[in-house]
Amino acid sequence: MTEGGYDIIFTATDLLGNNASETFENAFMVDGTPPELSLNGAATIQLECGDTWTDPGATAIDAAAGDISGDIVIGGDTVDPNTPGDYTITYDVSDPAGMSAPQVTRTVQVRDTQGPVITVDPTSDTLECWHQLQSERRYHRR
Repeated sequence: MTEGGYDIIFTATDLLGNNASETFENAFMVDGTPPELSLNGAATIQLECGDTWTDPGATAIDAAAGDISGDIVIGGDTVDPNTPGDYTITYDVSDPAGMSAPQVTRTVQVRDTQGPVITVDPTSDTLECWHQLQSERRYHRR
């Protein structure tokens, strides 16, 4: 049930079959339970530098309002998949009654674990002056 006013009818029947009922008009239901907020995927994710980053997000469920995942506010760091480092993403949500879920966080560790790749194309170099190229490449005379 969502927060708001409701008519509640209580009925009772005794052993002899006598009935009684009482109606409480416009009884007010109050949502006193905060929503549950959970991460999709792991709380810590390691990403290779240069790979594409896609946030798996989070899910929020409220006892009264149901799925409120669309109301999640994402904050914290912006993950730069081309810059090694640790990034913290925060997720927050409140239900329609104003109850907030405890904040959840995800750490994204961007790491450069790959060695560099060196490609030499000998057809693209012109050797006009030894000293000119010496600063760009290290050649050893034999």
